[in-house]
Amino acid sequence: MDNKAKKKKSEIKSNTRSGGVSRESQLGNATIVKAEALKFVDPVAVSDSNVQTLLFCWCVSGSGIVEANGESYEFSRGNLLFLPWGHDITYKPDELRPFYIKVLHVVPSHNPKVELKNEVGSASNPDLLDTSDRKSVDHPMLRTPTLIEDIDDANLSVLFNYALGVFKRETPPLPVARQMSRLFLYEFFSLKMTIPTEEEDNVPRRLQFLIDYIKDNLSEDISLTDIAAYSELSQATINRLFREHLGTSTMNFIHQKKIERAKHLLLVTDLPVSDIGPHIGINDVYYFSRFFKKMTSYSPTEFRRL
Repeated sequence: MDNKAKKKKSEIKSNTRSGGVSRESQLGNATIVKAEALKFVDPVAVSDSNVQTLLFCWCVSGSGIVEANGESYEFSRGNLLFLPWGHDITYKPDELRPFYIKVLHVVPSHNPKVELKNEVGSASNPDLLDTSDRKSVDHPMLRTPTLIEDIDDANLSVLFNYALGVFKRETPPLPVARQMSRLFLYEFFSLKMTIPTEEEDNVPRRLQFLIDYIKDNLSEDISLTDIAAYSELSQATINRLFREHLGTSTMNFIHQKKIERAKHLLLVTDLPVSDIGPHIGINDVYYFSRFFKKMTSYSPTEFRRL
């Protein structure tokens, strides 16, 4: 991957007028229940199982291995590891340079009528396991573990430090913990959306050049003619590159990326549906709704409430 693509992985571009998770979504009352810094001095493994939170773990310095749900992740400075609800985890710090990590635990949904304890339910704290007042959600961005490289300069690192500072002073009021969670999830989803798929990460440089152009111009009505003029390649060559390396046509790739952005905005912002179309180059709300339903089988409103 060239330097431009690597840089894009660590950049967060917020094109919305308001951040945070949509109040209509499953994550409307997601809340940070714990924020802590873990400094390993000795290379002694630490484990826990059936951890019933969403875990976000940032390596600030040092290195080691994190094992989770049967997978091993090399963990070093700048890496962010997300683990879904109900995970098992083992931290194995490096013998020479044990890692220093910062951790956030988020309860994605809870009963607002029951006091939410600022504790983590797990095998080491079984009193909070499988309680009726807190639960997971089936959210497309939160189903699988995710390792993201180099978040040191991203907005997520700022939010990590802010949340740790708040929790270090005192347990924050529920509205504060909930708002921090909204901001954090919004930035995490935004950053996750910039990560190239495995197929995109292994394409020739000139195709990566075209992909970057498309992703940078999703708010425009991009045509094959526009791409050809920008790249000085023929339309036939452009289509051949997309079909040969990504197995799809150029226009279908553009449509898929536009739908990904629209889904992201529907899931993590409270923008009205009428304001989302222009973010993918469609100013007519009725055409946007038809386009979205054709690509996903759901209307934008139905998708937001999944």
